[in-house]
Amino acid sequence: RSLQPIVYIASFGLGCMVVNPAFLAVYALVRGAPAMHFRTAALPGVCTGYMFAVGNVLATYATEYLGNTIGFPLSQCSMLVTALWGVLLFREIRGLVAILMLAGACFIIIGGAGMLSIYG
Repeated sequence: RSLQPIVYIASFGLGCMVVNPAFLAVYALVRGAPAMHFRTAALPGVCTGYMFAVGNVLATYATEYLGNTIGFPLSQCSMLVTALWGVLLFREIRGLVAILMLAGACFIIIGGAGMLSIYG
């Protein structure tokens, strides 16, 4: 039982290794190849990927042990924290229309998490 939540992680990782280069190739065909800054982006990219992988594994354990009605909505609401960081800390989203769209998306996430916790 202890390894049950992570049995799909290998297939998820292999899927990412196939799909991401395919998306990059399609993007390059449609819009042109983006500028690559490997020396600048390699370390932050690897660290970000590592943190995502750890968070994904821990979210699967949370869902396994807390159940679908608590663990899954809790892990999905982490996107709200990310959104707040993007707006307040990093100033990634600017302009009233963009912030209102983000607020609407946040309300949809909260509503979905609430419905899942009640009816899930």
